[in-house]
Amino acid sequence: MATPMAMAVTSLVIAAASSVASGIQSYQQGKAQAAYQNAMAEQYRQSYEQQAKATAQEYANQSAAERVQQMQEKTKASMEIQEAQKEALQKAGTMMASTNAAGGTLNYLLNDYTRQEAQAKEVFRTQYDMATQAASFSMEAYKNKAQNRLDSRDSYTYVDASPNTAMIGLTTALGIGSAATNSYGQYKSWSK
Repeated sequence: MATPMAMAVTSLVIAAASSVASGIQSYQQGKAQAAYQNAMAEQYRQSYEQQAKATAQEYANQSAAERVQQMQEKTKASMEIQEAQKEALQKAGTMMASTNAAGGTLNYLLNDYTRQEAQAKEVFRTQYDMATQAASFSMEAYKNKAQNRLDSRDSYTYVDASPNTAMIGLTTALGIGSAATNSYGQYKSWSK
């Protein structure tokens, strides 16, 4: 039969081993949690970078398309103005060639053609200015949309989840101390 002292020591050793195993398990669990947190933070960082690149590329493409359209509008307006000038000169030339009218009537007709030409040019310029303003608004909207996409991402805040070795050591030591106290109490009760 085992002596009370042997039983108490055996109980102490088993409790101490259990406390140490629990401490090791807590430490390994903390390391696994830290590794998981690091992996999640890295995955989020990569995802954010990809999203930022895609957003920047989309903004660049939309802005470039808007600028091309703006240049096309400018070219179109310029051609329409030239066409209006050409038409006014042709009308004036035709009128001068076919009219034997008095100087005053000729001047009125020339002034009327000049006025019509100026109105046509103003219409084309106004249309171009409106298209330019619309393009500016669109480009600003593209920029704001891109910025909002970047700002709307939830930020992943990494919290250091590495195992707290001091706390694990203290917990293990307290477990061993508790086991020692229990073992001493059992030894006292068995030795009576």
